[in-house]
Amino acid sequence: MSAKEYIYLFCILNCLNKFKLIIFSFLILVYKILGLRLVKKLRLQILEVDYELTPGMGELNTIFHTNLLKDYSKLDGFTPSPGAVCVDIGANIGSTSLVWAKTVHEGKIFAIEPHPETYNLLERNIEINKAKQKILLRQLAVGANDGDMVLFVSGEGTMAMQPANYRWKGKEISVPSMSLDSFIQKENISTIDLLKIDIEGGEAEALEGATKTLKHTKRVVLEFHSSELRKKCIKILAQNGFESHEKGSLIFSWKS
Repeated sequence: MSAKEYIYLFCILNCLNKFKLIIFSFLILVYKILGLRLVKKLRLQILEVDYELTPGMGELNTIFHTNLLKDYSKLDGFTPSPGAVCVDIGANIGSTSLVWAKTVHEGKIFAIEPHPETYNLLERNIEINKAKQKILLRQLAVGANDGDMVLFVSGEGTMAMQPANYRWKGKEISVPSMSLDSFIQKENISTIDLLKIDIEGGEAEALEGATKTLKHTKRVVLEFHSSELRKKCIKILAQNGFESHEKGSLIFSWKS
């Protein structure tokens, strides 16, 4: 099926969900103007996966790309096998982890998300999809070193990034941070079959803290947000024995 056909199918299957989300977002705006309170969450089912979302179209767009277009598995070998161990860095509300959970049966998925409010949604989405046995949640940031990391979080969305990369109104928060090398040691992970990194400009720093991890990782897929970041990530991966292929704003890498 072509990308256009996928988009057409998504529109047919989810037009009601989109309409509900738009109306819900409009009501939130009205309630804010009037100074009233309203529960800022909406429950939707999209392609056999249940989600609890906040107002706005950003999360629905993420689900569109992960659930329907399957962006992270567009190359052969990037769909997890039944016994795979996967690490989802920047898990957001859980769309990628929940897609992986469809094929990972005996394996494990580590879903890592630092944003407190987004983590709560992630936890809720894993719960309502009855995926707690497969998906293990960890609330922390991933960087080059261990310690605390200052992140800038948007006032309305579910994303968080380091202050130098922010582009919306919001606030700064401090969250626990860990390198990937420290993480796999703590979690006693011997092999990673599939590693996904999408942390809004912090991908290279995550790779810099993963020297040991990459020796035990089979495949990596990450999103880049600038040409400079793309070059840096590909260089680090190449230095660790990976061959890379670009597709859109994603880098797919495997051991060469």
